[in-house]
Amino acid sequence: MLAELTRKTDFTCSLAPVAPFIYVGMTGRHVFVEEWGDTLGDVVTQTGPRRKIVLVSRDFVNEYSAQLSYEDMELQPGSFWFDRANELIYIHTELNASPVVSVFNYGYAFGVTTGVDVIYIGDYKYAPVLKSIPDIEQTVDTVGLDKPTGMTGSAVLSNLSEREPGSVRDTGILDFLISESVYGNDFKIYDDSENPVGTFKVENVSIGMKEMTLNLQDKRIK
Repeated sequence: MLAELTRKTDFTCSLAPVAPFIYVGMTGRHVFVEEWGDTLGDVVTQTGPRRKIVLVSRDFVNEYSAQLSYEDMELQPGSFWFDRANELIYIHTELNASPVVSVFNYGYAFGVTTGVDVIYIGDYKYAPVLKSIPDIEQTVDTVGLDKPTGMTGSAVLSNLSEREPGSVRDTGILDFLISESVYGNDFKIYDDSENPVGTFKVENVSIGMKEMTLNLQDKRIK
């Protein structure tokens, strides 16, 4: 079983205009080089693991829809497209929104698994720290299709110790939850397919010495 917790963060620098109502932003994988040149590649470089971008929001509450291509994004205000090869996020704002008057941020997936080893899907990492998830009950609707019922529950994650490259001490893989707010963020549960079998929002976080509990609520419950 796999799951992804969305971590929200700011763009590396200000969004840049590309076309009317379309802007581009860099993810946190970009860092500025010490000596600048004449092109974007001379100003920033990519470092660290790739990020799976799953969210763009305006003013913290308005979520944009993900599109499969730049052309699809061009046709849909209030949407975004992630250029995975270059780690760039293209955003098509509504007519009454822009980076001048609104705050934009993005979310990337922190992947976890119930297995015993780190796994990679593509080049995205899933850490073996997922100890338990809510039961996902199924119900049959009027046309005979299985759909998850509205659910609440909790996910328990182990705060596995690991040593980051260049570090001199081990740190808990979930230590970011101590200082980073994930309240209201998405928590998606997957089976063996690419489609989530349950999508929740984080209602609360309980932090212990060796594990952390995320209290979850089905996103369809208002």
